[in-house]
Amino acid sequence: MVVTEIPSQKVLGSNRQIYKQLQLALKLGLRRQVFVAVCDDLRLRDRIVRRLETDLQIPDELRASQTVGRTTPQGPPFVSLQIDANHPNPFERIREWFRERDGSGGPLPSFQIVGVEHLTRATPAVQWSFLNGLEEIEDDELGDRLDPVGECTVLLWVSRPWCHTIEQSAPDFWRCRTGVFEFEGEPTPVLYWETGQDDRPRQQPEPQQPRERDLTPSSSAKQSEGAKVATEKGVWEGSPQEHRVGSAPEKRPSVATQTVGERQTAAIALKASQTGVEATTVAPRKREESQEQAIPTSSSIPDVLIELVLASAESLGRSGANDPEAEANGSFAPLQLLQQIEELHLQRADRAELAAAYLNLGNFYRNLLESGQIEQAIAQGSTANVAPEALPQCLMVAILTYEQVLQFLEPEAAVGVELANDLGNFYWMLSRYSSDLEEKHFNLERGIAAYRQGLKRIDPVRQGEAWGMIQNNLGALYGELARDRDPVENLEKSVAAYCQALEQRRVQMEAGDEQASRRYSATQNNLGTAYWNLAQHRQPARHLKEAIAAYQEALAYYSAEKQPLDYAMIQNNLGTAYWNLAQYEQPKDNLMLAIAAYQVALTYRTPEQMPLPCAATQNNLGTAYWHLANHSQREPEARAHFLDRAIAAYRGAIENIHSAIGSEEALSPVPIPGLPFDRFATYNNLGLAHYQRIADGMPLTDPDERSPHLEAALDAHLQALAGSRDRPELSKTALSYVVQTIRAFYKYLGIQGQNRALSKVPPHLLSEIVGRL
Repeated sequence: MVVTEIPSQKVLGSNRQIYKQLQLALKLGLRRQVFVAVCDDLRLRDRIVRRLETDLQIPDELRASQTVGRTTPQGPPFVSLQIDANHPNPFERIREWFRERDGSGGPLPSFQIVGVEHLTRATPAVQWSFLNGLEEIEDDELGDRLDPVGECTVLLWVSRPWCHTIEQSAPDFWRCRTGVFEFEGEPTPVLYWETGQDDRPRQQPEPQQPRERDLTPSSSAKQSEGAKVATEKGVWEGSPQEHRVGSAPEKRPSVATQTVGERQTAAIALKASQTGVEATTVAPRKREESQEQAIPTSSSIPDVLIELVLASAESLGRSGANDPEAEANGSFAPLQLLQQIEELHLQRADRAELAAAYLNLGNFYRNLLESGQIEQAIAQGSTANVAPEALPQCLMVAILTYEQVLQFLEPEAAVGVELANDLGNFYWMLSRYSSDLEEKHFNLERGIAAYRQGLKRIDPVRQGEAWGMIQNNLGALYGELARDRDPVENLEKSVAAYCQALEQRRVQMEAGDEQASRRYSATQNNLGTAYWNLAQHRQPARHLKEAIAAYQEALAYYSAEKQPLDYAMIQNNLGTAYWNLAQYEQPKDNLMLAIAAYQVALTYRTPEQMPLPCAATQNNLGTAYWHLANHSQREPEARAHFLDRAIAAYRGAIENIHSAIGSEEALSPVPIPGLPFDRFATYNNLGLAHYQRIADGMPLTDPDERSPHLEAALDAHLQALAGSRDRPELSKTALSYVVQTIRAFYKYLGIQGQNRALSKVPPHLLSEIVGRL
């Protein structure tokens, strides 16, 4: 029975009729019923789930009368269970429920299973495990009268994409279904949930945050490109929600110590720090200060600024990070500048003189940060006399000093725009050294407030370049804040800021500004990433299409020959957006478009130039082919072809990792800095692709083909098992696939094949595996 109706937020109208039919079907109390409820709107689904829990609870006084063959009516008649994302067999989840109650008496309950939507971004291995679990419905074990699961009624909640996948990939389950109830509602994307390192597939764009970086590749740019996805923990390449890339905000050029009137106005990128200091030694000011409130004028240097300058002198070894002039005379320039400022305060100097003096002090730290000398010195370790805390200390000094400049600066001074932009940039950088989440948010909010102050000083018509620069940076900080707080609200603000930046940059392009097209395309990429993130929270199909449009617009202004790495990055992002859209509509068409984009990206992301990003794109390509194979269940030849392509892509990803860092390190369970995906999850996916390639019904030119596929599958799963020994969940999953593969050896190659497989198993695992066989 398939019922379709008009959407309703409160299960009214036609949805109410469907609900009544579902409720009646469950109230009949028939055994061995399998119902499928389809609902894309998770909020509506949750309301229906709770309503069923309420409506189907039988009053205690009536339970005993309905108990058949039981002595104590203790079991609830209707139970809601959340599917286990790591072991998503719904029938095993029900068995676990019975085991927890240790065979206690009572009527057999009915069960509703929720949470299948979380498997959308799970690894192919986990998704396959779920579908395989559904096929148990016709197994002898499930039909055993001693197994209560076979006697229960089960209601499985799924989305429409999952409903189609189950129909194609779990035909036995679909054939045994009793009824399908379809509720209408707007699709709701599933938010990511964090459980430490895991192997869930996540395919997510690479942002350029919080500004578009200088697109001229350099050694540092190449390193940053690889680091863009370094924090991704799943199979898919890194998420804009999870990146901690080293791209810095748009900034102005370095300046020597000078008066306010001599300050330059052009904007360039300041290199951001990528060192891992956990916290600053001096906490930022308390949140009680209004984010956009000016600091009151003072008659002396703030104590906290003096303390920070002294602390930075100690951390930098009083050399200004190997400043030759400072080393020659044994002095530290900021201490001398502090003395000059103190003298100006004592002399009651005018505001312009004080602003110029503070500006000189701020410029010293700004130039020091931009030069990259501190990072280089810290990277040298014990050979350099620079402490790791020097970077956050210097950022705090620059922030406090520039805020003093703004305090004494005339409101109409043009340099205030540049100072506000710099302040926003410094706060963004400082947020990366905040070990406390509240402190991080505070720094991001201060950065946003600084950018907004800068915008108040700008006439967008006369200062279009500055307006676009700050709006771009503002969009990036809103996106950063959205990772942890009010994601929809902050992402919408991020999109609005990027759109404001694009309006001005479009005007600049039309005016013939040669650099404007590069800034425009970079902001389009940022806009695409913001839309992609927004799609994870609301209106997924609409926002994914907007992300695709933004990425395509960005590509129109990139030259694959002149900017191959950036062109490849955006092609990868485009492929990611198409892959995500395939979960909501036209799966085959969108997966083919995703594959095409990944293949273009791999033309320029070569193993020689960028081995780790290349491996990440190959990994994405493999999973896209895997999903395409899943959508080709009724086309065995096409499915076999797509699985072969998935195998080749996964294997290419693994080979690139080995060639880039060496086999010993690649096989070590220790996480590899800069590696943009979970290599051991990729081993599992490779093994599963080999396993499915020889499954029943797959075309083989020679039965002997099964043996190489089984050997490769077992080797891959054993590598995943060895590499995940410190990660219990992934290790448990890998072990289950080792057992599955050894069973296939026996099924296809007999006892000799099984013995050959067991000979490859590490001795300490033999007893456990043999027991499970």
